[in-house]
Amino acid sequence: PTLPHSIQIFTSFDMKPPSVEAFGWQAARKRLRTAPDIREELGTAFQREEELEEEVQEETAAPSLIKRQLEDTKAKFTRLKSEGALLAQAERFAEALQHWEQALLFTEDICDRGPILEQMAQVLLLLDRPFDAVRTAERAVESRPLWYPGHLTLGRALLSFGELERAVECLRRCSELVNQ
Repeated sequence: PTLPHSIQIFTSFDMKPPSVEAFGWQAARKRLRTAPDIREELGTAFQREEELEEEVQEETAAPSLIKRQLEDTKAKFTRLKSEGALLAQAERFAEALQHWEQALLFTEDICDRGPILEQMAQVLLLLDRPFDAVRTAERAVESRPLWYPGHLTLGRALLSFGELERAVECLRRCSELVNQ
């Protein structure tokens, strides 16, 4: 009886299906490399000791461990502040808040804290957390009382929180500062 061309029956042990031949033990034996082949490959990968001595360079005095491992606090503050702004633009608000909180740890200047706190308050408003936004905006206004964006954000946060009288007061103060 003849079988269709696509079906083959293997009755002999010598005969293997063509797809299995490449994976048999004999195929693996064919792929084995000899020792001289391996030495040549390793010889190109590793150099002899004499050749390495020529490449040794004089060591320069290493900078102090603190300078090498620690970033300047002002540079770290600036980096964290800008990373926070980029994360906020990418709508990754939780990460932005974390970066700004870390940045606040690296500044002693109270004037540097105001813009970060104001940005944090805006993000908290976007996250629908008006109470936290009010508290953060109040800290921003405390750190820079003559900076109108802080008063504007505080007014927006108070409006969102439902305190209309205080919000109007902050927005009036903001307009006074803009006109000065």
